[in-house]
Amino acid sequence: MGRFKDEMIEAPDFTEEDMVIEIAGEPKTRARPLKHCAECGMEYRPSANNNRFCSNQHRKDYNNREALRGAQLLRVAYHHRRLASGSTPEERKDSGAYLSAMSRLLDGWIREDMREGRKPPIRPADL
Repeated sequence: MGRFKDEMIEAPDFTEEDMVIEIAGEPKTRARPLKHCAECGMEYRPSANNNRFCSNQHRKDYNNREALRGAQLLRVAYHHRRLASGSTPEERKDSGAYLSAMSRLLDGWIREDMREGRKPPIRPADL
């Protein structure tokens, strides 16, 4: 709406070509490159360069699953290390069961992620 009640200003229609800016003589588009969602694998155009998910719901699902998995793995790893550094040979021997449990957890999660089409949660750049 304009300055006066009876004055209407129409917004122009913009096309992809209108969203091109020129930097140092070379045209650059404002549109970010397409990415694949870390949760569902669907291609999407992120609103920020560091976005990894196509929606807030997928971000929440991913983070909740990772938090749950981390808590489960932490419990098993804690007991493994506690027994591995135990004072008796029996305690040290029992720690192997926890190491096997960690492997089973990880194998199950890998199978689940592959079945659901999810990529590995850790990228080499994150290490």
